[in-house]
Amino acid sequence: MDTLNLPTNWPIWAILIYLFIKDALPILSTLAEKMTGIIIPARVKERKLVLDHQMAAIDKQIDQEEKRTDLREREVVAMEQIGKYLVIIDTRLQNMDKKSDLLSTGLITANQALSVMMDRVHRRREDFLESSKPSPGDD
Repeated sequence: MDTLNLPTNWPIWAILIYLFIKDALPILSTLAEKMTGIIIPARVKERKLVLDHQMAAIDKQIDQEEKRTDLREREVVAMEQIGKYLVIIDTRLQNMDKKSDLLSTGLITANQALSVMMDRVHRRREDFLESSKPSPGDD
């Protein structure tokens, strides 16, 4: 179509444009609303599910890290307690070694004193027994 013929065909184009605006635009509008009503909520729902899944994964990682941190803290406390009790046990063993040294020294000294006492008692008893024995010449 030439631009020269346009004014003569203008009423036909005006009718076509009017029909397009009157009938086709509402149909296209409702089609667009339905498509956006289906596609956009579906995409939003899909993105929301993806975000929820990612948040759940992040929460799970945070919980695991908190549990690991708690276990590390418990390990540190346990190792400190073990170290403290090992020091206490070592100190007690050293004290027991000193006490056993003192005990063995005391037992040796007591044994020596007892042997001296027994030697003296034995001599006195021998002296006592010799004096109570009749002399071979008394008969």
